[in-house]
Amino acid sequence: MGNRIKIWELSLLIALCVCLCQTAAEAESRQNISEKIIRFHVVAASDEEEDQDLKMRVKDAVAAKLEELLVAAESASEAERIIAENKGEIFSAAFSASEGERVELRFGTELFSYREGDGYALPPGEYKCLRLILGAGEGHNWWGVIFPQLSVEPSCTETALYYPDEELRIIYDEDGVELRFRFLEILEKAGKQLGILRETFPS
Repeated sequence: MGNRIKIWELSLLIALCVCLCQTAAEAESRQNISEKIIRFHVVAASDEEEDQDLKMRVKDAVAAKLEELLVAAESASEAERIIAENKGEIFSAAFSASEGERVELRFGTELFSYREGDGYALPPGEYKCLRLILGAGEGHNWWGVIFPQLSVEPSCTETALYYPDEELRIIYDEDGVELRFRFLEILEKAGKQLGILRETFPS
């Protein structure tokens, strides 16, 4: 019985070691991704239909201004500098579209959980974020990525040039919509293997 337990423990230890190594690699890749991305969030005053519609009009107006400002940006740090230097213009674009609603602009680093976008998904982590809060800011928010522009096709030339393959794999899965955490897959496989070991070497 002692040898059987040791085999089970050894298998579990190996699985955990593999899991930790994979988790560390994924964490590094996620950090690399978060440092290369600037997010954009617009928070509605409420979930009333008119406030949600206004949120989208403000988003469209500011997105057009950001596209104009960031057209020549070649890195996240350059895009960050441009946004910081032009917050007045960005705020003016938001306020002009806000129809008199109070607008608050924030630009800084925020911690986010896993989120799915339009054809891509972003891992949890700290990201630079431009956030516009309308009125009381009690409604659902719209969010997207303002740098770089992420294509829904992982093979997109610009996206592929900006991200190495490992980071592309994290942003897009084979269906293009769901982030895959490798360490969870490993745990699942380890659990199945341990189940086989329990049948082979019952305690």
